[in-house]
Amino acid sequence: MFGASDPRMWRWLVAGFAVAYFANLGVMELTPIDECRSALIARDMSEGGNWLLPRTPDGYLSEKPPVYYGLAAVASRVFGEGEWPMRGVSVLFAIGTLIVVGWIATLLGPPWTPTIAVVVLGSNLLFMSWARTAMVDMAFTFFVAAGLGAYVGARLKKIDLWSAAALCGIAFGLAVLSKGPLGLAFPGAAIVIDLLVTTRGRFWKRSPVWVPAAAAAVIIVEISLIWYLPGVISGGQEFLHTSLLDENVYMPLGLSHGIAGSHTKPLWYYPTRQLAAFLPTAALLPEAIRRMFRREAGPAAPILGAWIAGGFLVLFAASNKRWHYLLPLQPAIALLLAAAIAPLESGRPSPLFRNSTRILGAALALAAVSVAVCAFLNFGPSDPSDSRRLLDLIRNHRGWIALASCSLAWAGILMFAVRRDRTSDLLRAIVIAALIAVPFRTLIYDPIAGSENRMRPFVEETAGKAPPGAVVAAWPPAYGYGLDFYWPTRLERGPAAASRAKYLLVRENQLSTLPFPIEVLGVAQFSAESRRTALVRRRGSADVPPMTED
Repeated sequence: MFGASDPRMWRWLVAGFAVAYFANLGVMELTPIDECRSALIARDMSEGGNWLLPRTPDGYLSEKPPVYYGLAAVASRVFGEGEWPMRGVSVLFAIGTLIVVGWIATLLGPPWTPTIAVVVLGSNLLFMSWARTAMVDMAFTFFVAAGLGAYVGARLKKIDLWSAAALCGIAFGLAVLSKGPLGLAFPGAAIVIDLLVTTRGRFWKRSPVWVPAAAAAVIIVEISLIWYLPGVISGGQEFLHTSLLDENVYMPLGLSHGIAGSHTKPLWYYPTRQLAAFLPTAALLPEAIRRMFRREAGPAAPILGAWIAGGFLVLFAASNKRWHYLLPLQPAIALLLAAAIAPLESGRPSPLFRNSTRILGAALALAAVSVAVCAFLNFGPSDPSDSRRLLDLIRNHRGWIALASCSLAWAGILMFAVRRDRTSDLLRAIVIAALIAVPFRTLIYDPIAGSENRMRPFVEETAGKAPPGAVVAAWPPAYGYGLDFYWPTRLERGPAAASRAKYLLVRENQLSTLPFPIEVLGVAQFSAESRRTALVRRRGSADVPPMTED
């Protein structure tokens, strides 16, 4: 039965996921905004020497702390700059998270609990995507999972309090140095909910835990101050606003302030995306939910439930919402599903499950129909009423709603196709789904997406048209940071540089507004027409009037 009961099986699965995650890391160019921004911050560390307070090319301080960026900068120095070093750091943190989850699962129940947990997390669509993304979030997820894993171990009396306190302090401190105060707010909410539930609100009666908890808090503060204290001293008001207030106050309140975007989303944003992330392992959901409601998911279920509830509390309290903010919840969800499913009876697969090929075909057909319906169905009348605006929001999220619907449908199909009382059937279902989902992403989807790369082909075609030593500048407003990263020489930014440079990168829709004659040398075909960017050469020798910051 796939060797699931072998205590070493989950380690082999982690190794398999590692190979899959590293495959084709460089086939897609870095995304022009988020990933290239990370790459340029890492470049400012490694080439500019700004390890404490790195900046983007337009002069903004990094809003987030330096753990991920510093490691990416070191990787770029060792292996050379590119997609592999930037994304490889995230892959390593993803592998570490799988190891942490497998280790926690060994404390929870039967021998195949780690196998189920690792398969569920490793094939999770959200986890799999961000394992291969050059951003800080997988590092943050690893440290949150490590700290809360130590807390779970202590609550189950598998780890002594002082060891757990030390591990929590180190892990949460590094989480703060990965993504800011959220590294404390996220696990703090989970622990508070767990204490309130287990003590029925009388948390002060847990006196034995207060001294170790205080020690953990001291460690968190000390590790956090490694960056925040010199950051405040060196960066002053700019650091306070950019790296503390903009990122951790204004953005959660939904306010656009400084370089912080609001990222406001409708209420159903997180539920639909969470269901979509479950798609490969949705077969587990019906039985796992049934067992959780019957309180048959084991003693760790309330603790893992507090982890999930605390995370959602923090996420829903903030106005800004993005799909990858759900990442730190995924380890707890995988562990909870594994804890619920693993105690079931093993045995030979049920006869219906032998027709799994037909079941998979039905699920794929249903997915195609759902996507087609959501993509082409005409929603409602064309009037400016509130209902119309609501339908527009649904239509904007139709792809995610389609994936969420497929998750539920896949769960429903398999609910009738497997023996709900047998781990063997359910485990086979999720292994089959994982074997489809992960290679599809790394071996099929990424190469297809890579065939539509825009920045690398544009740079290869046009960069040589500017003579060696020529200054190339971005004419405001520039789009993202992609061309800054891929251009072979440093691009200048700012009104003064744009006024002086003979070679300019200009949004195509701004060409007619330029106050001088130009020759267009090439155009980068970005997805949106408003983002298409042209390389132009200024004709004539007349000076351009200095531009203002406005």
